[in-house]
Amino acid sequence: MIKYTDKNSISKQIFETPFQSELNKTNRWVLLEELMPWDKMAGIFMKDMSKDMGRTTIDLRYVMGAMFIQHSLNLTDRDTIAMISENIYMQYFIGLPSFQSTTIFDHSLLSIFRQRLGEQGGQQLNEILITYSFENGQIKHRKSRSKTIKDEDRDTNEQNSLTNKKRTTIEKSEDKKERDDKGATVKNRGTVKIDATVIPQNISFPTDTKLLNHSREISESIIDELYEQLRDLWPIKPRTYRREARKKWLQFSKSRRPNKKTIRKQLRSQLGYLKRNLKHMDKMLSLILESGKKIKLTERLRKKMYVISEIYRQQQEMFDDKRKKIADRIVNVAQPWVRPIVRGKAGSQVEFGAKINLSLTEKMVTVDQSSFDAFNEGSGLEDLLDRYKQRFGYYPEYALVDRIYLTRANRKFMKDNNIAHNGNPLGRPKPIDKSLKAKMRKKNNERNHIEGKIGQGKQKFGMDKLRTKTVQSSLCAINLIALAINMLTLLNKSFLINLSLLRATITITAKHLLIYLISVQQYQLCYFKLSPNLIIDYKG
Repeated sequence: MIKYTDKNSISKQIFETPFQSELNKTNRWVLLEELMPWDKMAGIFMKDMSKDMGRTTIDLRYVMGAMFIQHSLNLTDRDTIAMISENIYMQYFIGLPSFQSTTIFDHSLLSIFRQRLGEQGGQQLNEILITYSFENGQIKHRKSRSKTIKDEDRDTNEQNSLTNKKRTTIEKSEDKKERDDKGATVKNRGTVKIDATVIPQNISFPTDTKLLNHSREISESIIDELYEQLRDLWPIKPRTYRREARKKWLQFSKSRRPNKKTIRKQLRSQLGYLKRNLKHMDKMLSLILESGKKIKLTERLRKKMYVISEIYRQQQEMFDDKRKKIADRIVNVAQPWVRPIVRGKAGSQVEFGAKINLSLTEKMVTVDQSSFDAFNEGSGLEDLLDRYKQRFGYYPEYALVDRIYLTRANRKFMKDNNIAHNGNPLGRPKPIDKSLKAKMRKKNNERNHIEGKIGQGKQKFGMDKLRTKTVQSSLCAINLIALAINMLTLLNKSFLINLSLLRATITITAKHLLIYLISVQQYQLCYFKLSPNLIIDYKG
């Protein structure tokens, strides 16, 4: 059976909307609007603004809401503004008093605020959300098991390792004073899971030949710009051999699998073309300065000119030394701060973007360390755990980390602060019984939670390809994506809390009803003196 409404009949109907009375209170944007600490977050945006001077800004609530919507749905700046103008729930979320079909502000304002916030502003927004959720009971760490640590076992290796089972005795005590008198008590709470990953930038995969060809094309455009502006300074336009270079590049790029000899030949020719163009640019610029005239190049072309000269230096040095590594290697002309990060994983040996250290506790994500330069993950573990203490008031009970984090310095720090970890103790391995081995395996498997969060961020929230173009906007976008993931977590937690409250209400109502029915049954037994066998069993 087929049902279809033709176009003419639709155009004659009056479109009815259900929003004339009230919005749906179970909509996700309505729920998120109540969960967000708007006033505290607005302080981050107001930090560098003046209350008295300058033109009045657009309502910061609109900008905050639009940025949160953008990173929650992985939208571009233009698509974000367009979607807000079409969706009444999103307009309620950002704080509009009524529905409006016009755009709330220009899309370029989002990139301006990302650049202004930077890495620090994005981190502060996420910290405010986590702290607010913790204070309101949406995040709860379970109380750690009370442990009394024997004095003779304090100096043993790996005091907090899961394999050192004999060093601690677990006891339950109701009186807190007695526990303090008997020995040290562990006040740490919660489990933190830590891992590192790379957030790739949205750039083409760089090769040396492609990078040199692109640099050559930019140098040709700079020469053309200088020649057109001041033709009276030079009678003849400098020769660039661009047709010949373009022909060689096309012939090379069409070959499927070029060998090393072919690649080296192409590198030699591209380096020669670029070297000639850079010499022409130096002569033209020096001639302009000698004539007393100004160099009329845009800021973008000036930056690219410095970048391609550095690319030529790096590529020429690697070509002469026949090597493939160099410090601070540039892989993209438009984003020269991006560095190759060697990961060594299947499918992506090298990634091009920012490397970050992520931590996860109670399903809430924080970006604790981020840099476009490669770094050792274990170097920031102490700062990460100290930040955890500043946030919650205590250290975590467990730190589930990878093997690279467990350096001697980090092991000592966790031992001094009574933090257990999932690593094996140093030295000769000792025999472990099956029950303890099963517990260790179960604890290690909990690290999969942060792997899942990283996959969620890359598949749904746009962590696999960042579209931002500057350093600060990219680092800010990474922290805003973490905030968007936490928003979704809070939304799910609020749904589960409401569900548990509903179940509790139903249970209490059922108990009261059962008590009432039992009282009615007893009343009937006393008043009518009936046999209990004739009365319906209400408990059943």
